[in-house]
Amino acid sequence: MGRRRGTHMAIGIIDFLIVAVIALITWCVASEGAVEAGTTFFAAVLSGLLAMNFFEPLADLLDDMSFVGDRADMLALLGLFGVLLTLMRFGAEYLAPTFIGLQGIAYDIGRWGFAFLTAYTTAAILLTALHTAPLPREFWGFQPERNNLFNVVAPDRQWLGFVQYVTEKPFSRTQRIDDPRFGLLSVPRIFDGRTAYHWGLDALGSAKVEAEARRASTTGGAPNARELAEAATRIVIPSFLARYADRREQFGGGGEVIQAAPAAGTGSAPAGGPQF
Repeated sequence: MGRRRGTHMAIGIIDFLIVAVIALITWCVASEGAVEAGTTFFAAVLSGLLAMNFFEPLADLLDDMSFVGDRADMLALLGLFGVLLTLMRFGAEYLAPTFIGLQGIAYDIGRWGFAFLTAYTTAAILLTALHTAPLPREFWGFQPERNNLFNVVAPDRQWLGFVQYVTEKPFSRTQRIDDPRFGLLSVPRIFDGRTAYHWGLDALGSAKVEAEARRASTTGGAPNARELAEAATRIVIPSFLARYADRREQFGGGGEVIQAAPAAGTGSAPAGGPQF
């Protein structure tokens, strides 16, 4: 287990770059009109979700290309997002080629509101891609544990939380695992889907797992081994930021690791495959 490091939460170049990206995209999208801005926003969200779902398997394929190297994850994520967003925008224009106009304040609120949401979503995805880049652990003021927008909000962690929620709730899926110790278990297939069960016996014996097992128990007695295992499958422990921070630590140096995830490697971070 790595050590948690104290960090100086200083504002860096990355904060101003994010603001510039948000301002530029907001201006460009707002100039298209209210309905078009709304279409672009929903296309950006859907493209981002699909890109997050498939970029790690794609990066595994790109790893075999020597000229891609350690940039596979970042190129896969940004490439998928860009291609999907472009195709969706072209598809929307093909299906609705006529301009749909709004009047007065509805037009201004619609175009600027959706334009800002599109810009913020895009900036969040770009920040998430920086976590996968073959760069030092900290650069330009970027820190994985910091709110990388003037220490106020963390668009990258908000986006990761949204993707996690979507795979846990609206698009939840499970897989059956035949564990020789506990029998058949239903394990959720979710983005960044390590549960306490995946972390092994130490996690199975944790107080949090025992509390969850007692909460779900109908007998009120001490939970048995299978009940603990079932409870562990319901406790998700995200590790995306820690895995990629650990990998960047090995690429570029620059400090101690926040937390080392099991089986984290120096190539592409461990991927869970498509979850939707």
